[in-house]
Amino acid sequence: MAAVGSNPVSEETVRAHMANWIAFTKFMKLSITGIIAVLVLLAVFTL
Repeated sequence: MAAVGSNPVSEETVRAHMANWIAFTKFMKLSITGIIAVLVLLAVFTL
């Protein structure tokens, strides 16, 4: 088993990656919502 030592990943790096992941998931939510809105509008106007 490995010896317990200092954390090889800095807290700043973890915070930066977490912020990037949150931004990415927000972007994906907005993108999917936009695609659904476009599909609904296409369905409404083509009927």
